[in-house]
Amino acid sequence: MTDPIFGQLTIVNKQAKDDPTILRLSLDAKATVKVGNFSRGGKTRAEAEGNDHDFNSKGKVTPYGLFLPELDELFYYFTTSKVTSDFMVDVLEDWWLKHRKGRI
Repeated sequence: MTDPIFGQLTIVNKQAKDDPTILRLSLDAKATVKVGNFSRGGKTRAEAEGNDHDFNSKGKVTPYGLFLPELDELFYYFTTSKVTSDFMVDVLEDWWLKHRKGRI
């Protein structure tokens, strides 16, 4: 069922890649991470103690990335709320306003 979708995506992606007036990008949210003084048994150069469980976190944060494949550039954004379509548009708008110079 998804084969026709990916077939069309391959065609459109190729057309966009060959067109210098199109800026290709990829947007992706990653797994939400609890924030707190947690330890996973890793090594550090600084003296630090962490809780061995992730109970009582101070909050949660979700990393969100904007990737430009042709330029191999990655930009991270973070949110403490849900990743909604409004958030995604806000990220895209913020990135565009900061980086459009020299791209148009």
